[in-house]
Amino acid sequence: MKFKPNQTRTYDGDGFKKRAACLCFKNDREEEVLLVSSSRHPEQWIVPGGGMEPEEEPCGAAIREVFEEAGVKGKLGRLLGVFEQNQDRKHRTYVYVLTVTETLEAWEDSVNIGRKREWFPVDEAIRVLQGHKPVHAEYLRRLQLHAHRSSTMPSNGNSLPAGSLSHAPPPYGNNTLPSGGPLQLSCSTMPSNGNSLPASPLSPPPSYGNSLAASPLSPSPPNDNYPRYAVVNTAPQTPSAVVLGSSSCR
Repeated sequence: MKFKPNQTRTYDGDGFKKRAACLCFKNDREEEVLLVSSSRHPEQWIVPGGGMEPEEEPCGAAIREVFEEAGVKGKLGRLLGVFEQNQDRKHRTYVYVLTVTETLEAWEDSVNIGRKREWFPVDEAIRVLQGHKPVHAEYLRRLQLHAHRSSTMPSNGNSLPAGSLSHAPPPYGNNTLPSGGPLQLSCSTMPSNGNSLPASPLSPPPSYGNSLAASPLSPSPPNDNYPRYAVVNTAPQTPSAVVLGSSSCR
């Protein structure tokens, strides 16, 4: 079993142990993920990660843990989410994506406790993790879900599929709306009424001044928070995703 001298566990305001982990991939395609052997059960595989130290940021803890446990360095990417385990032990784990750029032949845990590492295709890693560490399998399921959503988004830079604006309104002024493309505005014809849309002969100006606050076209306020996922198999009232404040390690 892994033991760190003078190790201090840190907890958040809700009494959850603060942890950080990384899904380590060979490249940006994120097809193969690195798992390490468990210190308690060497025949089982886990995602490298561990407890945060006092005054340590989640991203720093994630990088440190994968260096100690897996012997790799790399480019730290996005924060996938904060995963909550509330069964036998209460944990909240910040899970990052890391692209490996350097692999050590011998590293701290391989020397001290004989820890092993191995690359797995993502689907196989989920199967391997499910029996021993289902919460770790959930990390990869969320990754696949996000990848699927990204692949179904339009690739033309618009919020609407290509061709949905093929029946565009007639041009006005010096501006035209090409078939299937975004509205192109020259600097000389940008609206002077303070709105984000040019004054169009097709729609009357709003009667509430220049503010779009009362308009049904007003955008929703941005949400830069990261999702938090609760992984609790027995709790019937667990939310599927709860917003958690963003980390300064973004």
